[in-house]
Amino acid sequence: MAVGEGRTIVIYRRAVISLGAVSMVGCLTSAPAASAAAAYTAWQEITVLTVSKLETAAANCGFTVNGKELSVLLDSANLTLDAIHARPRSAALQQQIEANAASFQSDRETACTRAWETFGADAYPGARDLLQK
Repeated sequence: MAVGEGRTIVIYRRAVISLGAVSMVGCLTSAPAASAAAAYTAWQEITVLTVSKLETAAANCGFTVNGKELSVLLDSANLTLDAIHARPRSAALQQQIEANAASFQSDRETACTRAWETFGADAYPGARDLLQK
């Protein structure tokens, strides 16, 4: 983000969508100063989405969230659980969170399996052991 003359402007947030041989690139370029001040960084958005997925899996699958590993994740994004639940979210982030929650309602077994594969004991090292049985 860049700050100039009392305005905060999001320089670029790029999204690349690959459709076979065609790639589309989209950029979001500006945000009002009031909402940008409360906005998450890209890493914080990933962390908020991850925590939401962990909490949803714990609520629906009987897993528990490993507090020690969760603290490491939150610290890496300079966040707390209170901040995650209190701060406003972008519409896109809220849609992702709602889509994740809906996946547990439509097919709980598949969603629980996916959550365990992503955050359980056999997950890749960056996410391993965030969930426990």
